[in-house]
Amino acid sequence: MEFKHKSLRWMLASAAVVSVLSFGLSKINLIDYKSFNDNLRKKSIDYNYKLELPESGFYERHYQRSLIEKIYIVEAKKEEADSMPIVIIDNKF
Repeated sequence: MEFKHKSLRWMLASAAVVSVLSFGLSKINLIDYKSFNDNLRKKSIDYNYKLELPESGFYERHYQRSLIEKIYIVEAKKEEADSMPIVIIDNKF
């Protein structure tokens, strides 16, 4: 009976130490999420330009045979009457 109570006491003490340690470490911010999200938004085409995805009732698998990965044809976010579309190839103008 003596061993059972000692082992239970050590198990509860270990659980308390692990709980306090994990709660304390969870409060430390190692990554600045605001600047990380801002950097991703600056690079995002969807966020910076007016991008409308095409819709179609028919779909066929596109096999990529080109060295160009992605081509976007977008408009500027600001509404201008005579604005030309912007062509972005592989995230470069």
